[in-house]
Amino acid sequence: MTIEKLPSGSYRIKQMYKGKRYSITVDHKPTQKEATILMAERMQDIVSGKTAALSKCIEDYIDSKHNVLSPSTIKGYVAVTRNSPQWFLDMNVYDITQYDIQRAINEYSTNHSPKSVRNFHALMISAIKMFRPNISFNTTLPQKDAKETTVPNHDDIIRLLDAMRKTVS
Repeated sequence: MTIEKLPSGSYRIKQMYKGKRYSITVDHKPTQKEATILMAERMQDIVSGKTAALSKCIEDYIDSKHNVLSPSTIKGYVAVTRNSPQWFLDMNVYDITQYDIQRAINEYSTNHSPKSVRNFHALMISAIKMFRPNISFNTTLPQKDAKETTVPNHDDIIRLLDAMRKTVS
């Protein structure tokens, strides 16, 4: 088993087993023990034939939460799924890496507000974790929009009071 650093800053774990090459990409430098565990999980997923498109996993996630979520939340989840990058929804949930999620977030954020991007991220991570509970992601999300509050000055308050007096009289 080899661990190599990629130009992107992430690390790739590679191993040959029965003439096949297996690899996993992680966003931090794994210890030898962690690399062995991750590789064993990956190989077991492949050997057992686990495949599921992310879109199907999201549908299953929504169906499993159908009775506890409000109708507006479900409607929002469906809208988020409809507007998600198709290449991301077609991916096998067992093959999704940190890089794939960050790429999908970057693509989604070009046309959507930071709040929508956070909702997209929350739904994707929840659906993925339902099928891969031991995985964790560290995704960089866009900054929230700063709300600017306007405080009326003295002249504005006087005008408001005058306008109220005229309507009451």
